[in-house]
Amino acid sequence: MKSMGYLLLLFSLVPRLMSTTTSATSTQVTVDQSSKIRLPSPDGKWEVDSVTPKTEEGNSTLVLKSLPEGHTQQLGEFFRSGTLIWCSNSRMLVFLDRHSAEDTRLRVFFVPGSDGAAADSADREIRSSVLKSIGSGSRVLFYDLDIPSCSGDEFAVSARVVTVSKAVKSGPAKQWEGKYTVHLKPLKVTRESFGVTAEGVETRSQAH
Repeated sequence: MKSMGYLLLLFSLVPRLMSTTTSATSTQVTVDQSSKIRLPSPDGKWEVDSVTPKTEEGNSTLVLKSLPEGHTQQLGEFFRSGTLIWCSNSRMLVFLDRHSAEDTRLRVFFVPGSDGAAADSADREIRSSVLKSIGSGSRVLFYDLDIPSCSGDEFAVSARVVTVSKAVKSGPAKQWEGKYTVHLKPLKVTRESFGVTAEGVETRSQAH
């Protein structure tokens, strides 16, 4: 397989990360520290707002609001940027937290009255599965997640991971891709596929 620059791998993700779409199964929008967004649920009974920080040191906060009553519930802060996704049943909100350029964290929130797993439980399960697959001799350089669909109490997750051997500080890396199904009641993560899709991927130090 042809080697590719690690920076090119990052740049190839930008159009997808910056998209804002509405589909039959979910409504999603990209948010960052300067965004003030209002994202209504498909059934119109809920809304997620992004509240920007009051100080330069603070982080933006996601707030869930009931409509039309206006009761609010803080979902939590986020550090950098991310993608908010309403599932079609309006009971669940998925947040792809782009914590850094190299790391994405998955957080799942349920509206009041819809009991579900803790916000970061699915993320821990997927990461654990990925680490087992790549083996203890590899180090993760890049970890990205995407949600192709979210239509109920389960949803699909696509993962893209770049690793390098722990035995060397820098060197040719491997790109892995996998697909998972997350079941939330009760929580269960099923690995559909995971394997190497490219070898000889250049790291940043090699690209300069």
